[in-house]
Amino acid sequence: MWLDKKLFKRLIVQYQELNDDTDDEWLKIRNIKKRGDEEAYQKFVKNRAEFIVIKKDWYARKRLRLSRETSEETENRRKELEKVKEDLFANVYALIDNVGDAFGLRSLKSDESYEDIKQNIVLKLMAILNRFDCRRENPIAYYIQVIKRMFYAERGVVYAQRKRFPNMTFLETNNGDEDAPTISDKT
Repeated sequence: MWLDKKLFKRLIVQYQELNDDTDDEWLKIRNIKKRGDEEAYQKFVKNRAEFIVIKKDWYARKRLRLSRETSEETENRRKELEKVKEDLFANVYALIDNVGDAFGLRSLKSDESYEDIKQNIVLKLMAILNRFDCRRENPIAYYIQVIKRMFYAERGVVYAQRKRFPNMTFLETNNGDEDAPTISDKT
């Protein structure tokens, strides 16, 4: 499925404006690690500082706006939010499927845990949609990288869990792994 980056960005902006989330505590997290050259790192730190100022102001305005809403306005906003969520979920699922088809992850689609992995990624993405910097032009490129990292992490978690608690499917497909028990070890 082809995704329109302008539509996807508009849906993210609408989702950010319409939802009830006003918690800006995540802006205080400071686990920025220096990677690459000094100039690029300094540019990143400067952009991050600007983003924090802009997003804190945005959250303050949103809290004020939501506190002044009448119950009818709140109900209408939540109805609109449900419509936006439907379209946003469709785009997020399509993006996850597209990333799942690429980046060495195609084999995961035939895995019995693929749907579980996909749902975990959706839950994590919905938690960070409010954190997207809407000054960026292409949210699809940003979320492709996020989803790819999430897929790799989830794949590692699933493999470690299966290695610890193997089932027949795991044993049949991974009997070349010297650390994984084989079928003959189980009997």
